[in-house]
Amino acid sequence: MTLRTSETGDADEMDLATERALQRAGQDLQQLIVRIARRYVDRHKATRRSHGHEVAWCWKELLEIEDQTFGDLGFQGRHPPELLASFYRLRDSRLLPADLDAPVDWDRDDDEMPAVVLVVRGLVQAEAMID
Repeated sequence: MTLRTSETGDADEMDLATERALQRAGQDLQQLIVRIARRYVDRHKATRRSHGHEVAWCWKELLEIEDQTFGDLGFQGRHPPELLASFYRLRDSRLLPADLDAPVDWDRDDDEMPAVVLVVRGLVQAEAMID
């Protein structure tokens, strides 16, 4: 966010406060996505162990994680609605295929990626390095 300059400094302070609020909400969003996505990662690991092969992530799972994240009442209560509405959501993106059960292409690299895709991709890649 670009800070505006003014004679009184009021606009600067408001922009700085907004920027800090956005940073706090972004960090909160990432932490919440990780917490929720861990359950899905664990489910994928258990399926791999029991079936002996990797099960691809699907877009429906990412939407579920995003919906649970933005539906979290604590998250909603900690941040103003207009701030939460400013986040780029998977549900509103052009990334979603018609078939939500289609496998996620983790190699896809677009300029604007919703937080849920970036965070879960990082978790999946970290898990792959551990295994």
